[in-house]
This record gives sequence, structure tokens and C-alpha cells, in this order.
Amino acid sequence: RLRDRLVAAAAASFGATLHHNATTISPSWSDDMLGMTWHHSVYDRVGLDRHGDLAAFLSVACTHLVSSSCMLLAFVVLKRRYPLVFAHNIVTGKVPFVPEEAVTGWVRASMSLSLDQVIEHAGLDAAMTLEFMHLGIRIMCIIGLPICVILAPANLLFGDGKAREDHIGYLSIRNLAPGGLLDWAHAIVVWLMLVFVPKPMTEARARFLEHRYTWLQQMPQIRANTVMVSNIPAELQSDKKLGDFFQKILAGSEIVKTAYVSRNCDKLTPLWEKLNEARAALYAAEATWQVNQKAVLDRPTVGLECCGFRKKVDSIEHYSALVAELEPKVRAERDAVLQNVAEDRPGAYWGTGFVTFARPLHREIVVRMHTLYKGKGQVATSTAPEPKDVLWCNVATDPLRLEAFSLTGYCLMGALLLAFTPMVIGITNIAVAISVGPLQPFWQGVAPSLGLTIMIGFLPTFLMVIITTFFPQKASTSAQLELQYWYFWFQVFLVLVATCIGQDMIGFVRTLAKSPLLIFEEVAITLPEATNFYLNLLICEWSDDAAQMLRGAPFIKYLLFRQIYDREKAKELCEPEDQDYNGIGARSARQTITVAIGILFGTLSPPIWLICLASLCLKRLVFGYLLVFAEQRKPDLGGAFWVRQLHGVNIALVMFSVLMSAVLFQRSGFKGPGLLTLPAVFYAYRSMKSFERGFIWESLPICNVADMEESRHQKVVIHGQYMQPELLPE
Repeated sequence: RLRDRLVAAAAASFGATLHHNATTISPSWSDDMLGMTWHHSVYDRVGLDRHGDLAAFLSVACTHLVSSSCMLLAFVVLKRRYPLVFAHNIVTGKVPFVPEEAVTGWVRASMSLSLDQVIEHAGLDAAMTLEFMHLGIRIMCIIGLPICVILAPANLLFGDGKAREDHIGYLSIRNLAPGGLLDWAHAIVVWLMLVFVPKPMTEARARFLEHRYTWLQQMPQIRANTVMVSNIPAELQSDKKLGDFFQKILAGSEIVKTAYVSRNCDKLTPLWEKLNEARAALYAAEATWQVNQKAVLDRPTVGLECCGFRKKVDSIEHYSALVAELEPKVRAERDAVLQNVAEDRPGAYWGTGFVTFARPLHREIVVRMHTLYKGKGQVATSTAPEPKDVLWCNVATDPLRLEAFSLTGYCLMGALLLAFTPMVIGITNIAVAISVGPLQPFWQGVAPSLGLTIMIGFLPTFLMVIITTFFPQKASTSAQLELQYWYFWFQVFLVLVATCIGQDMIGFVRTLAKSPLLIFEEVAITLPEATNFYLNLLICEWSDDAAQMLRGAPFIKYLLFRQIYDREKAKELCEPEDQDYNGIGARSARQTITVAIGILFGTLSPPIWLICLASLCLKRLVFGYLLVFAEQRKPDLGGAFWVRQLHGVNIALVMFSVLMSAVLFQRSGFKGPGLLTLPAVFYAYRSMKSFERGFIWESLPICNVADMEESRHQKVVIHGQYMQPELLPE
């Protein structure tokens, strides 16, 4: 059917001819106007719906339902045996209430959490992660379920059987004849989506601003009064000069409490890091020997390279000697750095620092100043991260080196995308390339979606390596925010766009290079035929989310460290969880893509709304427990990840309007339904820009800042100081 439509369209537009044989379905269609030919099989695209997709869907659903249930039951067993790993906050009393000991006690505990309780015990970022799932569930219920109840039966009852062997397709737009009356219904649904989806987003934004302002007012004093200053010119690079500069700007006395410009510790930092590693290794070796009851023959050893040979030496003696060797070197380098600072020698400082003011109002005024200094570079100020969250290795770095690294980082991001795309296409087509006989329906449903899930799972690690190396962030939470940005857009391309490419990536690129507008035709033809693939992909998330409850990496590390250390030390060393895949940045990006899939494909195939709703409910259940009752509290940006998630939903709405316009134009030509949805593209884009322009969330209103001292009530107390740790006295 799809082949015949392609042939008819090509013949009418460009005079193409179809060549095929009786054994293969491999059309070759030519664009004489462009003078090029693109050979591919339309049935070899990523995840296109095929005969037997209902059996594949049921197989996938049953498989992941059973596997996720088993993992949740395993969690219940492990939680009782290893409470330090799976219920640490309950053990330490850092929870709003103690869950029941019943098998389903953790379920009731997770679902009964209020937003204020999550903010108090896990932070605003964690709370808004759960709030985004609430927003997604609300969109699915208010918008998705009515569409599913109306469009799915209409597609089934009034369709003319275009879906044929694909039984799931009877509920989708593919079951309808092109140009029918129901195309008008889909066009109306597009406008209803664009009108009603932003409404719960606007309400959620208003609730967020209340919590954001409260979070700012209750920010710990050391952070509320401090700004991070970047691009400090050479003539201001000293503690006194920087402090006097801000004192002069604000025209007052005793406004600046402290000022600190990062020191040049290029030689000291590597020695200090080696010393810490040697001390940790010595501690581990002594603990291992203690476990062995200090038996002379059981002293731990370490392998060293010597003259091309590897020999084993006593670990305790080796690391003790290494510590004794490094300690005087570190002290000497520390004294040299302090001497350079005391004499104000050139090159003693780098261009980033921290200024702590007497009042939050002074900090807020400085942050809002756009022009602070006229010179080669613009001095930039921002709210300081928590002291323990500062990555001093990036703060105390030559700014020119960072600029050179960023260019290399962008090139590597492009190379990573080019490398991942053919791998994703290949692994998602594995079901076509390999036949498993009677298990083909199961294999056909599991292989593409599971393969894509695995490939996407490796992506955050590569992205984080590039980000930390070539886009050095001055705080670990900033690195997570950068990861969320890149991971979201990589998923948009690999999950949503790669479906259009098929196996002939080079041919696809050549075609778009000569006629970029063909992308809309490809989207209109391919994506409605791939909705079953996204159904299976959403179901694959069930097992992945349930596996989060098992806390794989921390649990394994705890078991290993428990052989050497006591329980408390083993627990300390096994945390936190993998911050590449399980950090708040990657989690937020995956949650956004889940909602985006529902928005993009729910109208084309209404059952996607139901599966998306089930996925979001499971995510809310899992992360509600983990963030509050199991995982450590992380440094907080006060909802910045949630703001990025809202932007992702707006992007999905724009993409949805483009997709539906292309689909309806392809189905009905330049007639009613297509023309009705074309203005929706501009409306969606304008709505997104209007939503973001009216969303001022970073700072408190000045009138509220002025009253912060009187109303301040710190619920969270943080410790530390804005000073490089290698310079602190031991």
C-alpha cells in the first residue's frame, strides 16, 4: 500500500518509474528534476509497522510487565536485607515519615508524598522532577484520554481497513482513507492540543514560582550573599582589588565581607590529588589487612611496573612511602602559591572568583547589572553554587584554554552524532536482518526498541566525557544541566528523526542536500507507519525504570566495599549512583522524551496515550521513593532542570504541529485539513516564545529581596567556604 502511494505520487510529480521483482519489495524511485536516485526499501525503515505487530506488542508488553514486576519484588526483598543501600534515609531518620513494613508499604509512601515534603528532604530540583511527572500525567488524562476515547473507536469503525494485517493500526490514522472526513477531525485535534496543553503548563509554572521564591528566600546565608565572578581582568585579579571594585560600585562601606580570586595552582593541584589518592589507597590497604586479622602472610600487595616487568610489593609500605614523599612536595608548592599571592606576582591568579556581601540585596543588585567593567572582556556575575559543589579544577583554569576546548567540544558532539546514528539505525533494524523462526513476533517487537534503549543508555556517558573535558563547568550541577540539554537533543534526533532515515543514511543525506523540503514528505510518510515502534519503546521503559529500584552500581559497590570496611564506610564509598545515566540531567531528559512521544504520536495512534500514561505513573512511583527514601540529597539549582523540561514540552508541541501539518497535507493535498493545520505551526512557535518571555524565575523581585533578612528561615544549612581545598591548611 505504501509502495503504491509512493509510486503514484512520484509519477504525478516527477514522472518516476517503479522497478521491482516478484521476490523482493525494493522500489527505486527517481527524481528527474534533481538528477539523482535514492534506492531503498520502504519496509526497511527503522521500526515501520508490519504484519504481526499485534503479537509482537503483546509479547513485549508481557515480557516487560513480568520483568519489571520481578525487579520490584526483588527490591522489596533487598530493602529488608540491605536497608543502608535501599532505605538509607529511613535508617538515618531523614524522611518525612517512616513507610510501612508491608510489601506495598513503599508504594503507599511514594504516592503519599507532598511537594513540600519532597522539597524539604530532597530539594527543589528533586521535587520538580516529580512535579513534571504530575504535569505529564495530567496532560495524558485531560488531553490524551479524551482523544483516545474518541479517535480510536472512530478510526476503527469508520476506517476502510487500510491497516490490513497490522491489527494495532486499526485504531490509528493509517486505517483511514486519505482525504476523508476524519482528517478534519484530526486537524481540529491539532488545534485543541495547542490550546489546552499549555494550560496545565501555565498553572504548573505559577505553582513553581511560589516554591522557587520560597527556595530563594530560604537559601543558606553563605550562598544567598555570594556571587561568582567570571572574566575578571588582570587589573582586578587580587582579593583586595576585586573587593574594592564592588565596594566602589555599590558606593557604601562594609558592603563586601570577603572576596576570593582563584589562585594559579597548576603545579599544586596534581600533587594534591595524587596525595589524596595515595592516602585513600593506604586506608584501603590497612582496612584489608585488618579484615585479614593482621596476618603477616596476608598483607595486601600492589603490582608495580619496573624495568618492563611487573612485580608485587607490599601495599601498606608502598603507599606509606608515597604519602611521606608527596606531603613535603605539597607543602612546598602550597607555600609557593601563597608566596606568589602575597607578593602579587603576575600569573598568581586566574579570572574567576567569589565575592560575599553583607546582605542578599547587594548580591541581587550585582547579579542584575549587565555592564560592570569596560575592557577586553565583560565581567560576568551569577549566583554562586554551593561550596561543596564547586569544581575548582575548572574554576582555577586559564580562560583562553577553555575557549579553545569548547570549539573542539562542538566538533566532537557532531562526530558523536554521526557515529551513533548508523549504529542506532543498524541495531533497530536487527529484527529485519535476523529471523528467529516461530519466535519472530516476539523478536520483532523486542529487538528494535530494546536495542535503541541500550544504545541511548550508553549515550550519557559519552556526552558527559565531552562536557567535562571540553565544556568545563564550574559546578557539578551545572554539568548535569548541560548534560540534560545535549541528551535531550540527541534523543530528539536519534529517537524521533532516525525513523525517517532508514538503512540508507548516505542516500538520505544526499537527497536532503539537494532538496531539503523532502524531509517533510519523508516525515509525513514514515512516522505514521512507525507508531507501533514507539509503543514498544515506551513499554521498554518499564523494565528500565523498575531496574532503578535495584540501585545496581551502588549495591554492587556496597557488597565489594563491605568485604573491607564496616557498613557505614562501605555505604559512604558506594554513593552516589552513576551520575551519567542516573543523574538528574539524564533522568530529566528521558522524562521529557517520554512526554514528547505521547504528544507527537498520540494523535496518529491513540493507544500511545495509554502506554505513555502508564510509563509516567511508574516513573512517579519509582522516583518518588528513590529521591526521598533511598538516595543522597544532591546540590540544588532550585528548579532549573524543570524549566528545561517545560521548554522540551514546548518544542514537542511545535514538532507536533509540523508533523500533523505534513501528514494531513500528504493525505489530502492543498485542501481543507492541511490548510487548517498550517497556521498551527506558527501559533505553536509564537505560543512557545510567549510562554518563555513571561517566565521570569531566576531571581526574586527586588522588593522581596529587601525583606529577606527579616523573613529568612533556613531549612537547609550548608557548610564550607569558597576557597580552593588544596590551599586549606591540613
